[in-house]
Amino acid sequence: MKGQWIGSYDGSNNGLIIVNIDEHPSYFEGVAYINESNNNLPSTAAFFKTTIQDNKFQFRTKWISPINRFTGVIDSAGSSLKCNA
Repeated sequence: MKGQWIGSYDGSNNGLIIVNIDEHPSYFEGVAYINESNNNLPSTAAFFKTTIQDNKFQFRTKWISPINRFTGVIDSAGSSLKCNA
């Protein structure tokens, strides 16, 4: 792992964000875990990859998935929103 950032975010929602970044020979790749403070909203994991390895770059997410609120595991779309109670 090249780096990790942990901090809070505020906006239309708020919570804790953790970003893990791996270094490859010509690009960076990683995942951002967005942990919502509002328990009625699912937390998410967003995977990304840069096109270059530079201090300034742009990227698009490769994949965004909810985190299962019961297990804390990255989940297939929608299954973490269901409750078996």
